[in-house]
Amino acid sequence: MASAATKVPKHDVATELNYYQDPGDGSPPVPYYVGQPNTYERPTTALKVVIHDITGDEGEYILDSHGFQYTF
Repeated sequence: MASAATKVPKHDVATELNYYQDPGDGSPPVPYYVGQPNTYERPTTALKVVIHDITGDEGEYILDSHGFQYTF
């Protein structure tokens, strides 16, 4: 017998996202090749952000105005 899903209240989450840190000289990132051992570590910059819960409002977020879109 399956149990009923618990509904979680809508909420936002504060977190940090790591972004690739461009060297600033116009050079491309160092390439990595499959099968060659490497750490795959690249310089990053952490930015504090708030992830907003858009549950129930997914249809309002479209590619043209928000840069992403949900498909159903």
